[in-house]
Amino acid sequence: MTDQIAGAANRRKKLLVDKQTQGHLIQLLVAFALVILVLVLMVVFFASHGKAGALPLLVSLLLSMILILIGVAYLGLRFSNKIVGPMFNFGRNLQLVQRGDYTSVVRLRHGDEFQNTAGVFNLALDALRGRVQEDIAFLDKLSAEIAKTSDGNKDALLGAIKDYRSTKERHITKEPN
Repeated sequence: MTDQIAGAANRRKKLLVDKQTQGHLIQLLVAFALVILVLVLMVVFFASHGKAGALPLLVSLLLSMILILIGVAYLGLRFSNKIVGPMFNFGRNLQLVQRGDYTSVVRLRHGDEFQNTAGVFNLALDALRGRVQEDIAFLDKLSAEIAKTSDGNKDALLGAIKDYRSTKERHITKEPN
């Protein structure tokens, strides 16, 4: 699968993925921009105090600062989406792992933050799947050895091992529960 196809399949439909976290970031950026706005207006006001024609300059400066404020808020929202979106993706994948589905893979969009972390997460899941496959192979070998015995408890042991194997195998296959 090409990166372009993978990116299209993993496209976020909402700009606000996590309203609380992104909202805090936007509030911080807007507060920062407002402080700058107030400082600039104070400088212009005191510099032009008493001079004729200062009002049109203040109005144009105020309108410019409002446009800059809107731009900063929009850019902050876009940038926060590149941070919060991957965090949301990690959380969703961790929930799958918690439920026993080790087949999930974190796929981030081009330009998203935490690309390296996604790679490490996916390697950890690969290692986990490998361990589960080792458990299954061990149980298969153990089942074969028990099948060779003529003990009266053989059927009960084989049943318990098969149940354990089925539980382990569910973690690495995409079959519905």
